[in-house]
Parts: sequence; structure tokens; C-alpha cells
Amino acid sequence: MFLSFLVILAGFPVFAVESFKQIPIEEAQWQQLKFNGIEPNKVSFTSDSIKVEVDQSASPLVHRLTNILNVSAFEVEVTISGKMSGVPDSGFEEDSFFRLGLVATGESKLGKIAVLFAPTWVKKLFELAPEGVGLDKIYFYNVATLPRHVNSERQNPKSAYIFERVIAAKENDSQKIKYRLKIPMKVAALWISIDGDNTRSKFTTFIKSIKLEVQ
Repeated sequence: MFLSFLVILAGFPVFAVESFKQIPIEEAQWQQLKFNGIEPNKVSFTSDSIKVEVDQSASPLVHRLTNILNVSAFEVEVTISGKMSGVPDSGFEEDSFFRLGLVATGESKLGKIAVLFAPTWVKKLFELAPEGVGLDKIYFYNVATLPRHVNSERQNPKSAYIFERVIAAKENDSQKIKYRLKIPMKVAALWISIDGDNTRSKFTTFIKSIKLEVQ
């Protein structure tokens, strides 16, 4: 673990404590969700990666953190085999080789009435929050197909609980992506989305490593 800090003493400046947390990739640490009417991805776990096989399919992987982390940056390493089909020249890419979602804490909670009408995935989202803690939304950081889509962002038109920003495009089969948040975010869980259902694509993504920089 890397630590960077300066102790308060006689008026000297103080830097926040920062450390890097390696997220486990063991099967017991992740849960695969399914959407109604959409074929799920085929997910398997190896000694050094999570293998996600997409065939016109989509299904999230979620990991609940043991405690809320104040995340300032992250680093992910992925290997992608295959191509995305039918990617639009303009507009937002609906499918992605890899989306890292940070489930941010906030003020929103599902009341008894809202629970009755909420989609299954929204119910699961709020189950990821610690008891007594509300949520904001999932902030997704996407790997796109076309480089010109990098730095585009949107509030997802289909859900108030999803915000997306494209931070990289697929340049090589193996990529290490580092990204620093504009401001640190209190995070309760990770939500990974890898999908090809809209573009009817077939590809495989290997998740090799996920690291969070926390304060």
C-alpha cells in the first residue's frame, strides 16, 4: 500500500492520506445481475481475471465494498477480444466494451411505495447502500469504440440513476486506463456494465485489475 501524507506540526501544510485499494476479482466477491428480456453475458473467473463473454447480451456485475470509500482516482486493466458492431458516428454509444460504475452515496432512498414500482435493478442498486445511507446514482466511466466520443458525457435519458462519461476508446486489445475524478466521491459499491445487446455485438472482455485511489 502506498501512503502519501504530512503530519500537522507547527503550522506546516497537511496533505490528505491517500492509498490504493486493489479490488478482489474472486467469484465470491461479485454478483451477476440479469435484465428482463435480455440475454445475460457469460461470466467466468480465472486465477488472474474476470472473463465476460458478450453475444448480443448484457448483464451487470456488482461488488459491494466493505465500507464507504472516498475515491479520488482509479486504474483498470482490461483485455478486449472482438469488435463492436453498428456503432453510430454521432450520438452516444449505447453499448460498451467496459464501463466502471461508481455507486455514489447521496440523499435518495426508496420508500415503501417506490419499491413496489421500481425495476429490479434499481431495487438491487439501493440494496448496495449500507443501512441508513442513501444513494446518489451510478457514475459510469466508459471505454468506447470511436476515439471522437472520448470526453463526451450524458445523464442517461432512461434513468435518473445513471450518469456516463467516456474516458477512453479501444486502441489496443490490452489497455491500462487511469482516471482522476474532478472531485473525490464517496462510493458504496462498484457496478460494471459490459454490453452488446443494442448493437448485436460479440466480443470478450477480460478484467485483469481494478484499483481505487482513496483518501
